[in-house]
Amino acid sequence: MKYDEASPFLLWSYRILLAITLILVIIIGGGTLITGITKMAQPTRNTQEKNPSSQEVAYFQGLGRMRLTTADNPPAVVVLFMVFPYTPGDRAFVEELSNHIPRMKEIVQDMVHHQTKKELQEKGEEPLKKEILSRWNSLFRLGKIQDLHFSEFLILE
Repeated sequence: MKYDEASPFLLWSYRILLAITLILVIIIGGGTLITGITKMAQPTRNTQEKNPSSQEVAYFQGLGRMRLTTADNPPAVVVLFMVFPYTPGDRAFVEELSNHIPRMKEIVQDMVHHQTKKELQEKGEEPLKKEILSRWNSLFRLGKIQDLHFSEFLILE
């Protein structure tokens, strides 16, 4: 059977199939074109999505409750529990922070040990916090501690 002698039904089937294919190509191509044009017409937005976990703030409590002695004779006992905000998503700084915990404790211990009970009471918390922050931040390269809170600050005889 030659192509010229094909049944009229078969020819109509091919024509219908070709028409459906062309219609689908036009619909898909047009939809893609319209979508592309409308996206270009939209105002630009910041497409850089922020990692929600990197924006969360947690409070570092890894130093624990410290019991320190003053320069008095006999020495007074200072009970200190410090916390500070940090971003858990900043893994590099969290790691650096964890590596410096022993040194951070030493700094606080040294500061309290070289002051008397009277000096600590007269100064109050704020100057002590500022001095601790200054010394701690000198240790870090990848970030800084912005704020320090004393959850507990007791001077006992």
